[in-house]
Amino acid sequence: MNSMTILLLIFSIFTLPSFLTSKEAEYLYHVCSNTTTFTPNSIFQSNVNHLLSTLSSNANSSTGFYNDTVQTTNNAVYGLFLCRGDVAGTDACETCVANATAEAPQRCPIEKEAVIWYDDCMLRYSYESFFSTSAENPGVFLTNTQNVTEQTRFNQVLAASMNEVATEAANDAYKFAAKQTKFSDQITLYSLGQCTQDLSAAVCDRCFGVAIAQLPSCCSGKQGGRVLFPSCNVRYEIYPFYAENPIAPEPTPTEAVRLAEDCTGTATFTQNSAFQSNLHSLLFTLSSKTTRDTSFYNATASSSQNPDDTVYGLFLCGVDVVSTGDCKTCVATATLEAPQRCPNRKNVIIWYNNCMLRYSDVSFFSRADDEPFAPRENTGKVTVNQSRFYEVLAASVTELAAQASNESSKFAIKTEDVSGSISLQVLGQCTQDLSSRDCNWCLRRIIEKVPRIQEGGRFLCPSCRLTIEVSQYNVHTPSSPPPLPPPPASIGARPKGRSRLSPYIIIVGSILAFIAVTVVLGYCLARRRAVRNNAPSQENGRDDTKTLESLQFDLGTIETATNKFSDNNKLGEGGFGVVFKV
Repeated sequence: MNSMTILLLIFSIFTLPSFLTSKEAEYLYHVCSNTTTFTPNSIFQSNVNHLLSTLSSNANSSTGFYNDTVQTTNNAVYGLFLCRGDVAGTDACETCVANATAEAPQRCPIEKEAVIWYDDCMLRYSYESFFSTSAENPGVFLTNTQNVTEQTRFNQVLAASMNEVATEAANDAYKFAAKQTKFSDQITLYSLGQCTQDLSAAVCDRCFGVAIAQLPSCCSGKQGGRVLFPSCNVRYEIYPFYAENPIAPEPTPTEAVRLAEDCTGTATFTQNSAFQSNLHSLLFTLSSKTTRDTSFYNATASSSQNPDDTVYGLFLCGVDVVSTGDCKTCVATATLEAPQRCPNRKNVIIWYNNCMLRYSDVSFFSRADDEPFAPRENTGKVTVNQSRFYEVLAASVTELAAQASNESSKFAIKTEDVSGSISLQVLGQCTQDLSSRDCNWCLRRIIEKVPRIQEGGRFLCPSCRLTIEVSQYNVHTPSSPPPLPPPPASIGARPKGRSRLSPYIIIVGSILAFIAVTVVLGYCLARRRAVRNNAPSQENGRDDTKTLESLQFDLGTIETATNKFSDNNKLGEGGFGVVFKV
């Protein structure tokens, strides 16, 4: 595709836009390069089929963009798809990519390069890597046959609108933007621009510049038109041809914080070499594979000239940050910073708070490496019995390693109480290419390297990582019960100097008073019963009892009767004293 191919297609458009009337992918055009071909049933054709299958299976990507490479020696195939921004992550995108992967090999049966456009998507593949580079060849122009009124003013409004769309899209994470501009009371101008998401803002902006520059020659004075390039496209109409709610912006991601890097290997490469070209291709591939459900990805980039220029690489994100978008931000940062911090180095590892990136000229896939080791301990010291702390830590890591090694994500987290106020949380993760045995070994190896962890931290290896956090919290003892409420205040003011009686005294006094009253009443009842039992019986209804007062005599009477107590009148003595006769 070295020569410029410009195709002018005239489309009469009298129907509603396709996204409103049909769910089927609307084919627009395709271009096959006739300069390079492959033999049917060859390894290259097998790789093409594998690539197309991979692209189709990833058409549900929420970004609407995916690229991949399938390669064997001298038979590498590079490919991607791009869905229109407003249909990304929808059934329309999946349907379009499925149609494209099925039709492209039929329309270009033996060509090594092909690009096919639909209303909702574009598919491209080639035997040469084209990632992160802008391609404006071939170019396809589509135009609406209906003319506009006030052509000069319409072109001015169109130019301003398209320039705004280009600027916004070039700086958008999805390289997509759409805009509505009021041309008159009856006419609204709808504009759209999009680049493949592997392009930088500057490269995308340059592609837009070339595309917009073609509009006056192909579509001046027309009610609609579009320019389709392999790397970008622009379109305008006076009717809505896109959904008005394109991809919602992601939440603001957390900034990637670099923890450590290692580029101490002796192997180096020269600038502008095949190895450097493969490295750039690899880093782009890794960066483009970060989705909201992918925490690990490994890939290989090689050239057909020399297998020694092959580069192997992977990234690993924390499972706990994948869904937030922090993984994408971290890996994007790592792929930019790693070559800068380790220039010309073939073996590099760089760790961040949310991810790890590694690449090398030697394959390390499915191999457990515990070196180089990068411990990042927290400051401070555990304020608890050290023997107890290390006992709990060792047991937790052993259980965690067993759990993580048997998970498909190779990730696990565990929390234990060390004492009444100390909590221990351990997080472990391995690269997902490791076997269960190797993952278990790698995590336990870390704790062997750091036998005296004081306050936790992050402990980083190429194949696994361990995060240990110690939390101290306050232990709340049960408080004493609240005092009984005071007695109701008297209506009048309380006299000065008199203290308020304690509720307890009142209660005790009441109980004692009750007991005293009960005793007195019991005594009185018992005495009354005794008196009744000892009283003389009543005969014939007559009462013979006398009162004490009726039996009393004065002293003179007694002396006269007893002759002044004479012995002659003495009868004897009894229990109450001497007895006289009267």
